[in-house]
Amino acid sequence: MRSAHGLRRRCIVLGVLLIAAAPWSAVARADIGDRPTAIVWGDNVFSSRADLAAWLASRGATYGRWARLHPEGRAIVEHRAVRPAPASAVPLAGGPQHVVSVSSPSRIEIMLLVLAAAMMLLAVTPTLRVSAFGDARLTMTHRTYLFAVGITICLAVLFAAMRG
Repeated sequence: MRSAHGLRRRCIVLGVLLIAAAPWSAVARADIGDRPTAIVWGDNVFSSRADLAAWLASRGATYGRWARLHPEGRAIVEHRAVRPAPASAVPLAGGPQHVVSVSSPSRIEIMLLVLAAAMMLLAVTPTLRVSAFGDARLTMTHRTYLFAVGITICLAVLFAAMRG
């Protein structure tokens, strides 16, 4: 019965860790927001009106003319809500090549989190259960490494989500 108690205790610890990490992931995503924060234009990234205006002026163009031609880009660099273009609108040549924004978790992020959870679960699984997969037994050092790598993957996904 001692191994059943140990397994239960380890599962509780893992559950508490996962429950504690979930709200932080939500907080990180909420703080960043889902709106684009910058545009890539002419192989440069612009996150403010002033930077884009200076760059345009150095090339003989004005921000006012550019803003009239590109209302979505204007909204992004002026940090206003972006109104989607009508479905019939044709993108203009020379428009933004890429909009930098934060999106929902990608498949890669989800797969990494599943891998991390599996590693941490394997690290807390009793020796008898693990030895059923072969003769090799996980030492405490191996378990520590597995759990540490799992936590590191979780933190890396969280920080990548925060950076956008």
